[in-house]
Amino acid sequence: MSNESSISRIDDPLEVHGKGFRAGDRNEFVKAVTYGPFAEEPDHELELKRIAGELQANAIRIYEIPDVELLHAAAAADLRVFITIPWTQHVDFFAVDGLLEEARNLIRETVERFRGHPAVGGY
Repeated sequence: MSNESSISRIDDPLEVHGKGFRAGDRNEFVKAVTYGPFAEEPDHELELKRIAGELQANAIRIYEIPDVELLHAAAAADLRVFITIPWTQHVDFFAVDGLLEEARNLIRETVERFRGHPAVGGY
């Protein structure tokens, strides 16, 4: 995936630093709101700019794997995205053949797909 950092003022990836985060040489306080899921697809660009402006958030948490257009819209609004990687909850990964490997593959594929995108704050 190409890094389209020109669409955003987000320059540095978040890094875990003690109990918080750092971006480059700055401490980063994450003020996030949950975004979605939606019955109908919203205008992400408009809604994310409203979240950043009206709520003064700098991040969103989503409950599904996004498409790259959502990440681009978040980057344009200078929002980081925390991506929840969905899988079956409350299961015994060791008792169900293939389930642990399936979860690992989904995580690996998602991280590889969005690696380097300026909006990704974490998974």
